[in-house]
Amino acid sequence: MELLIILFFFACMALVCIALAALVFHFFRGRRLEPVLKRPGRVVAKRQAFTSYGAIASYGQAYFVTFEFQDGSRDEFETFDRQYGLLAEGDQGTLTTQGRRLKGFARQRPQRGPGLPRPLPT
Repeated sequence: MELLIILFFFACMALVCIALAALVFHFFRGRRLEPVLKRPGRVVAKRQAFTSYGAIASYGQAYFVTFEFQDGSRDEFETFDRQYGLLAEGDQGTLTTQGRRLKGFARQRPQRGPGLPRPLPT
């Protein structure tokens, strides 16, 4: 009888592991299948989200950037800390996205106006 209970326990644990693996695979496969979009936009806001996990001294941190597009619409994308640090509000350029993730941002150089000094020759 004990052997039957032990086998039942391990069978249930195996099913739970298989179900979790299938769920994770489906989630990441779905993200990869989303189309990669490139479109011009402007950084209008940046924010960070902090999450602590219970009484344990661990935390999570996520970075988000909001872009405004030529048609006036806005959308927020999650990004990595390095890319977050390189972006500033007001930056304009072409962003590359896949789903909710910001894959890249190519900044346009600001155009010099008539009142700005010319760079010194080297």
